[in-house]
Amino acid sequence: MSCVDPFNPDVFSDEMKQTLLLYLGTVVAIAAGCPKSEDVVRRDGSSTVAPRAEAHSRAAAPAWAAVSPVDEFFRAHIGKCVVVFGYALEAKWTAKLVGPGFGVDVAFPDGAWPSSVRGARVRVQGIVAERSDRPVFIPRAGEPIVQGIPVAPGTDLAKARRRIVLENVKATRVRERADVDRDLARQRGTRVTLTGVVWSLNNRWWFNHDGVEIHVDSLAQRPGFDSSMRGRPVALTGLLERRSLPRLDQITLKATPDLAEAYILMSPSFAPHPSAPPEVCGTQPPAR
Repeated sequence: MSCVDPFNPDVFSDEMKQTLLLYLGTVVAIAAGCPKSEDVVRRDGSSTVAPRAEAHSRAAAPAWAAVSPVDEFFRAHIGKCVVVFGYALEAKWTAKLVGPGFGVDVAFPDGAWPSSVRGARVRVQGIVAERSDRPVFIPRAGEPIVQGIPVAPGTDLAKARRRIVLENVKATRVRERADVDRDLARQRGTRVTLTGVVWSLNNRWWFNHDGVEIHVDSLAQRPGFDSSMRGRPVALTGLLERRSLPRLDQITLKATPDLAEAYILMSPSFAPHPSAPPEVCGTQPPAR
């Protein structure tokens, strides 16, 4: 369950989320026989998808979820070797490196992270590049729907096709899976702070901690919770226990998933994920 869901609210820009919502609204309106208007399709962006509506209402994004300056760092270092820390996740179009407040595409021949690092926190070394291969198009009323990323009429398509990509990548886990398992077993029954990525599906929330799926007790009911945390790196603090719990990999397969031994974080509180600023190769401190 380490893939970036097509509705992940963190790794894509707010502008494109609005663009596709408006575009889909136009399609529905046309199909329903409503007046055609290009005015409802506007705003350029860089994603292909919109966030999924959760069963609970969505509150304003917390202040600590603001976009970091990492994107600006990448643009200032095109053609240079950099080292950056984040989580190895997967999006619809590409592999994605996701960190606190940022998400950047990562180039692999098959478009996917190696299985040895998928879902884990990784140290990535690579060359920052700018590509012009984003499949953008301007939707026209009455024309067939095409695959790609809709942008507003009048958009400079050449500019909209550009994206930042990390190439010639070497990715290594910050912690080996055996070390993660050993630490969790040792910390069982104690209050811990764990870092990772929060996920939800069918109103069930869980936490991916360095590749280990951990159940979370009543996260959506905690003070200050915001559904935009979904797909974002955070730090959770709570009592770590292990018990028989519904299998997360069967959420969409069975109305009542089988039970299996798994970790659960009880009475959790959340905080910003510690940030590790990207560095130019040769200037960064040892892996942390």
